[in-house]
Amino acid sequence: MYKNKGVLFTLFMVAVLMGWAAAPASSSPGLEIKGLLLDETQTHVGRQFYEYFSSLWVEPRGVSDYTVKVGERASAKWGDWVWVLVTVGPYRDRMVFRSAIKPNTTDVKERALDAVRRTLGFIEWYKKLKGNIKEEDLKGDGF
Repeated sequence: MYKNKGVLFTLFMVAVLMGWAAAPASSSPGLEIKGLLLDETQTHVGRQFYEYFSSLWVEPRGVSDYTVKVGERASAKWGDWVWVLVTVGPYRDRMVFRSAIKPNTTDVKERALDAVRRTLGFIEWYKKLKGNIKEEDLKGDGF
């Protein structure tokens, strides 16, 4: 009956998407993502470090507006450099852990555990700092 079923399907999808985009803002609260853990590794060793890190990760209580990035840089001389950057509150991409890991090393899990401890320690420190600010001029946008 219809020769161009693909065109009809495309028109249908456009109509559906237009209806979704035109939905009133009050009916949907919006997309809000908090507590991100990002993998920016490139090699097998870095990926292994990230997998251990993410399996050991425990979401900190009382702080949800953070981003944790696990990154690496391969080096022929030193092995893989892995690091963890944290963004929380006014602190943007604060390096809380950095270490060189040789490709044939077996202590990747121990290094990941140390990185998780340091990262959670930094976020806890920020939470205490934020809670200790009592003056009105430093509350809210002050920190």
